[in-house]
Amino acid sequence: MMSDETRQFYTAQRQKCIKPTGTTIAMAILWLLPALVHLQPGFRLNVGLPRIRGGDEPHYFVMLNNLLRGRGFELSRTYEEGERGENTMGQVFAGTSLDHHSLFVRKTPPWEVLRWTEVFDPNTLARRPERVALDLHDYYEVAHHPWGLSLALTLLLFMLRATPFLESAAVLMALPMGALGVYLLWLLLQRYTNDIQVARLTLLTFAFGTPLWHYGVGLWTESYTWVLLLASLYLLIVRKQAAAAGICLGLAFGMRWQMALGAAVSAVWLLQQRRRRAVILFLAGFLPFVLLQLGYNGWVFGRPLFFSLPVGFVSHPLQVMENLLTDAFSPEHGVFTFAPVLLLALAGISLLRR
Repeated sequence: MMSDETRQFYTAQRQKCIKPTGTTIAMAILWLLPALVHLQPGFRLNVGLPRIRGGDEPHYFVMLNNLLRGRGFELSRTYEEGERGENTMGQVFAGTSLDHHSLFVRKTPPWEVLRWTEVFDPNTLARRPERVALDLHDYYEVAHHPWGLSLALTLLLFMLRATPFLESAAVLMALPMGALGVYLLWLLLQRYTNDIQVARLTLLTFAFGTPLWHYGVGLWTESYTWVLLLASLYLLIVRKQAAAAGICLGLAFGMRWQMALGAAVSAVWLLQQRRRRAVILFLAGFLPFVLLQLGYNGWVFGRPLFFSLPVGFVSHPLQVMENLLTDAFSPEHGVFTFAPVLLLALAGISLLRR
């Protein structure tokens, strides 16, 4: 146990670091910099409001526009409007053709699900010869990404739906979320270390030495899921609010299904702590989001356990070890490849067990 003098010393140190310092101000400026100065496709430097740059972003923006225009989950019309020049895929991509991140689902039984790449060649964007006779009017076109992010942004940006600021606002929403995540991490670090310099270095590494800064201004699920994960940890460990922690991870699951792994780890940790009531409250907050997703899967695809995006553990439960290695160390998606600092967590788990 710490003496009263030691506790007072560390309390004073923490109060000092809350005050704005040169390091804090520099971090804030660096964090805000991508909001005004950023690279567009083709490595063109752009100064001004951020725009959608590529990757999954145009497709999340299509999903957002689809909901804001009251079209539910059927995407074909919104994609067509973007290809005709409307800003439904992002200003950079207006009037161009993209490979759709979608699936075609037969409207009437028997159920049939075809991925867009099974019907079109993603390199030429032309119909595959064996699918020329397929009548796509008999199919719905639905997203293969989870809808959680688009649903959340629909609620937040509804008032901007008919303005030219919708695209930039959708991109900039990640900025305060990222700042909140850094603050939550700071609160957790304060709980587990009395060395302010170590806490600052860890925070600096986490904020700028991992992909989080890249996702800080962009229409990506990662900008939101890692914040919700940190919020869940803070609520679970510091505030002892298991139900609220479960809701945070449920929201993250709605944006990225692999977040179910975080819920499983949290539930196991609570069981190890012999907090059975907290486990029930945690699952009461988390499971409704899982049930909503299973209901959507059954309604759209005819199978509750059909997950439309074939990545990670969810769509391939029989290949857990292969997917674990891929998600951990692959050059394209490996979490340790892009955030090698997380290797220290392996040593941390060993120390916790002791």
